Amino acid sequence: MLVWVWGLRADALDIEVCTAREWVRIGRALTQLDVIDDAFAHGRLSYSKVRRETRAETEARQHAARQLTWWLDADGNDRRNVPAPPG
Repeated sequence: MLVWVWGLRADALDIEVCTAREWVRIGRALTQLDVIDDAFAHGRLSYSKVRRETRAETEARQHAARQLTWWLDADGNDRRNVPAPPG
């Protein structure tokens, strides 16, 4: 399987496919996370911290989206009087 980064194949950049995927994941996440993006761009956060924070933010957003979909039915009606699922 080929993974493309900046118009180049991962193997042409001499990086592992998993590394290329991680770069793409972080890049996509940073488009939604202005504060983290700005801090990284200005050298206030290391790549390691950005990697960790983008993963945590992505998981938090996914959790919030799951909670929202629980409270709304397919028609967008609020179901808050229905008990929440376990977990």
